[in-house]
Amino acid sequence: MSYDWAQVAPHYAAIALNAWDYPWIPAIRAANPSVKIFEYKDLTSSRTSACSDGADQAQLPTGVGYCGAMANHPEWFLRNTTGGLLQENGYPTQFEMDYGNPAYQQQWASNVAADLAAHGWDGVEMDNALDTANAYGVSPSYPTDASVQTAMAAMLALVGRQIKAAGKLAVANLGYDTKYPSLWASWLPSVSGLMDEYTWSWDTTVDQSAADWNAFENEVRSCAAADDLCWFRVGAYQLVPSSLVDFVTASYLLYADGTSALGPGDMLWSNYPEMYTNLGAALGAAYLNGNGNWQRDFQGGSVIVNLSTWTGVVTEM
Repeated sequence: MSYDWAQVAPHYAAIALNAWDYPWIPAIRAANPSVKIFEYKDLTSSRTSACSDGADQAQLPTGVGYCGAMANHPEWFLRNTTGGLLQENGYPTQFEMDYGNPAYQQQWASNVAADLAAHGWDGVEMDNALDTANAYGVSPSYPTDASVQTAMAAMLALVGRQIKAAGKLAVANLGYDTKYPSLWASWLPSVSGLMDEYTWSWDTTVDQSAADWNAFENEVRSCAAADDLCWFRVGAYQLVPSSLVDFVTASYLLYADGTSALGPGDMLWSNYPEMYTNLGAALGAAYLNGNGNWQRDFQGGSVIVNLSTWTGVVTEM
């Protein structure tokens, strides 16, 4: 796969790539010096697909390699109810690691910080900041959602601290955020930002409740208050309709401060010209207008969200 970065990069505030894609970094920076370039790393798995003949590949999709861990630290692998390795449901080459183990946490942080420095990444996208016990299969080590959350909070605290101390950004993908809405604000101080992978929709239409909408708005608001780089992505990984994009963009802009990033469902900027409306600086906070809808005004226009019809409007002056 290849990209014309001169055409692509200027349209993004943040770009996440696999570890082995680091040769693209110079071209991306030349096309957009302000973009933040992230290396993808899974927090909680190691993968047999990334090692062969007993040796891990040089550039890993995880922070700790399967072959090295199996040879030197088999205690870092979580077990299933029968004592075998916990293979992640739906991913036959992925095995869940003991993310609550301080030694595993430290090795993960050290490995990733070294790789970020070696190849000039701005930061790391940390996938699978787990908060449910059965995300990929239940381990007796963490049989409840609460035990999973305690272990993951400890990992994010250690890893986030070390990545930030190295001068890099650490953004964690937090799932089931509307099921446990308090986790977003609780975990945000440990990292440079959080990612909401299915903001305001799991599919191609608005399929969240009013409580979910409020939870999403609080996420945007908390990231703005902390001046953190959080990522919000619209719906499914496919082309999503302009009506959903308009609703999400307007909802996001009610509280965004220009630091976080909003991305389209299929990540193809050219499919979503409405996301690139330049409204300029905000003139104040969001408010309920005379029609009972949420509105925020900017130097170059306004956004309005109607929760009775689940629609949003972004208008330029």
